[in-house]
Amino acid sequence: GGPLHLMFRRILTEESVRELGFVYWPFVQDALERGFGEAADGACFRTVVYAASWVTISDRFKKAQEQLRAEEA
Repeated sequence: GGPLHLMFRRILTEESVRELGFVYWPFVQDALERGFGEAADGACFRTVVYAASWVTISDRFKKAQEQLRAEEA
């Protein structure tokens, strides 16, 4: 895997995808395998991009909520 593939693998862990609550991990796992390489499937690549976006947004919201709670305390 190239740098982009490695970045998506780092973001899309089983735990991070399952924490979203609305994304099916085996589907994302399959997309990670089929969305890259010589015979890459464009639909799988888009799935990877969408899922990584949702995980990133979720992480940022969690950090913002934690910061607000710390300021309130």
